[in-house]
Amino acid sequence: KIHNLRCNEALSTYAPSIVICSWMPNYKDFTAAFCETQSVQEYILIGPATVCGHAFDTWGFDGATEPVYSRHGFKRTSLVEL
Repeated sequence: KIHNLRCNEALSTYAPSIVICSWMPNYKDFTAAFCETQSVQEYILIGPATVCGHAFDTWGFDGATEPVYSRHGFKRTSLVEL
């Protein structure tokens, strides 16, 4: 069964340990919500960084300050060969 829920609603309802996010809308970032959800131990982002999410908030491309995922203790691993 599919439930049509917003990101924060799904996180609070289901308290997942792993989140899979496919093709996050360009210039939108859900990673802060993933990182701030206590149950989430890992999240997987599917889609090219050039058109998915926000360049700095999602991917840390700015380099001037610490990205959101790093501030919450998460690490980025790119799997370009997939």
